[in-house]
Amino acid sequence: MTVRFAIHNSTGDILRVGQCSESDIDIQAGFGETCVLLTDSMPVPNDIDHRIVNGQVVKIKLTDDQQRAKTLDEVRSQRAQLLSASDWTQLPDSPLSEEKKQLWKQYRQALRDMPAASDTIWPERPE
Repeated sequence: MTVRFAIHNSTGDILRVGQCSESDIDIQAGFGETCVLLTDSMPVPNDIDHRIVNGQVVKIKLTDDQQRAKTLDEVRSQRAQLLSASDWTQLPDSPLSEEKKQLWKQYRQALRDMPAASDTIWPERPE
């Protein structure tokens, strides 16, 4: 049987989350770390806005700086996915015409140039 877990330090900071075979749960935590089994009713914790308190996942209130950092991380992650998904458009053997390749090149540059903010306006994807 597979179980979900979170590893945290002595202050409740989440170091990593994962899943493993139930028989391997005892080897997940390192020195000075504690492993908590996550039930289906528990949220999947992250190291930014969750802590472990008394064996439970607790959502913490983020400071404005932490919220901005989280938003920037989310924008960067989505942008990286969009760039990765469109890599094929710039390959020499891409089936696109030169005109279409140029449109995709401009789109990809717009993704790289856009500011990373919560009110980010995403460039329009070529057809």
